[in-house]
Formats: sequence, structure tokens, C-alpha cells
Amino acid sequence: MVQATGKGIYGYRYLHETKKRAIYEPEAQVVRRIFEACVAGQSCYSIATMLNSEGIPTFGGSLWHPLTIKRILTNPSFKGTTIYGRTRRVGLGGKRRRVEERSREEWIEIPGATPAIVSEDLFNKAQEVLSRPRRNPKLSLNKYLLTSYIQCACGAPVVGTCLNKTYRYYRCRSTWPTSTRPKTCDAPYLKAGPLEEEVWGVVREVLQQPETVIREVERQKGGISLLEEEMARLRVSTHRLADQEKRLLRIYGLGQVTEEYLLREASQVKKAREAQEGELTRLQQQCDYLRSLDGIGERVRAFCTRVTGRLSQFKLDEKRLALQALQVKVIVGRDGARLQGAIPTNLATIERTWA
Repeated sequence: MVQATGKGIYGYRYLHETKKRAIYEPEAQVVRRIFEACVAGQSCYSIATMLNSEGIPTFGGSLWHPLTIKRILTNPSFKGTTIYGRTRRVGLGGKRRRVEERSREEWIEIPGATPAIVSEDLFNKAQEVLSRPRRNPKLSLNKYLLTSYIQCACGAPVVGTCLNKTYRYYRCRSTWPTSTRPKTCDAPYLKAGPLEEEVWGVVREVLQQPETVIREVERQKGGISLLEEEMARLRVSTHRLADQEKRLLRIYGLGQVTEEYLLREASQVKKAREAQEGELTRLQQQCDYLRSLDGIGERVRAFCTRVTGRLSQFKLDEKRLALQALQVKVIVGRDGARLQGAIPTNLATIERTWA
């Protein structure tokens, strides 16, 4: 993270003798490239991808993110302006903290503390470019019913996208590379209209029979005890595998087995332990989800009472409220969609008829 004050800032090194920053030219050249690329029209994402592809590390030695690029482009230190007290940390309870910006009246400028890496003219041009809207304003008119309620079978969120500024689709975020990782999913695009119609059809049917929802919630919650029993078994098994790893290290230290034996056996034990820990995490998430259904039956009954008779006239925002009321989560895969939440089992699956 680039900060306006302190020792840790890309492109500079702090000199204890002078108590000031000095330009570190190898990194300063990268900073100039970032500003020049921005003014030339490159996005923060494309700049981050370019630097990562060239193997240029950040200040901390990690990969570049678009947000890191934007912080550099908006940091006045690079034009020679040092601001003290621009932000402050606010406690949120416990160890949690939030960084928030102070009002401009509280900022204190320290003249001559930081030499400029880029000219003020180049810095200002970069701010102008960053202030321009990059997205086509027409795209904001496209609304997606299932945003934040839909997930890919691979675990990544699914987002709405518009092709040729006309056709609405949903796609898994992992089907596109980021500045720091390659594409990791090959799920196809899903036509938004048919999928939304199918999901809303199920939700509308459920809302017309609230007592069925309440029975379904109770049925699902009845599985919590079975999940807890399985988790208890997995915890015991995981602890045993961890103890087995320790025993292998101990007998190797006593010279009773060879290094080859240790590596082979420890690798198998570790793989089994990690698999069980992954399953334990999955079961815990499922258990937490079922507990989150507490009270949903009564909330759904109250919601249904308010909307009876006008479900067919629901607008987008009202439909999203219905999804929230039922705590719907749509899991999409190659074979179709599966609905989670207060959805009866016989309605929970939608075959892939929309592709």
C-alpha cells in the first residue's frame, strides 16, 4: 500500500541522515512508466498486468494489483508534495481498524520532504484521465436480478455482463484472468433472461405457499445434528493425522527411519489431513448456513402476507427483496442451476434449458 508519509513508499528510500526521502532510480523509472502509460490511455488493470508479465515486483515484492497502480497515480508525493495527517485509523472493536481520510483542513503539507519523480503537469494529466468515465453509460442501464445471489459451481461469484452492448449474460469471474492470476474456470456464459425467468418462476411459486417454506426450513435444519456429528468425527481424525505427522518426525530424529521413508509417509499423511480439513470447512459452512435460517419461516410468512396478489407485477427491486427473504443462492454448473435457501427440494433444480 502506498502511503503519503513514512518510510515505505515505492520509488524512494528514506535517508536517516537528512530525515528525508531520496529518489531510488530503479523504482522511479517504473513510477514514470506507470504515469506515462495512464496518460496514454492504459487502464490500471492493463498497467498491473504489464508489470507482472515483466516480472517487476512491488515495494513488498508481491504482484501488482490495479488498486496499487491507482494509489500510485493518485499519490501527490510523486509530484513532490508531502501531506502529513491525511488519514487516520479508527478502531472498530478488538483488533479491527479502518483507515479513513481526514478533512482537508486537517492536512499538513511538509515542504521539501519528498523530491518529485514526475512533473506536476504529468501528474495532473493522469488525474484528468482517471476522472473520465471508462464504462459506456448505456451499460449501467442493464440490471441483473441475480447479482450477489448467484455463484459458479467452482466457488467463484457469477456476475452480469453485456455483450455487444445488447445481450445480457451471466459469467463466472474466474473465466477471465486478473492481473495476478490466470483464468481458472471454463464455465460457459449463461443467457440472463431465460435464467432469471426460471429462477423467478420457482421463487414466485414458493412465495405462494409459505407453509411449505416453513416445513422445508425445519427439514433442512434437522440435518444440523448430523453435520455436527460428522464434524466431530473429522476433528478427531484430523488430530490423529496431525499426531501421526509428529510421530514420523520424532522417529526420524531418533534415526529409526530414512529421510526417503519420512518424506513419502509424511506426504501421504499431510495430503489426507488437508483433505479432511477441507471437508471440515465445507461442513462448517453448511452448518452455519442452516443456522442462518433461524426465524426465516416467520419472515417469509410476513413477506408473503404483504405481497399476496401482486407477485406477477413485481419489479426488479421487489424481486430481489423476495430473493433476500428466502435467502436464495443460485449455484450454476454445466448441467443446470441448483437453488439453495428456503426452497423445497422438488423445486430446487433447474435444468439447463437456457443456454
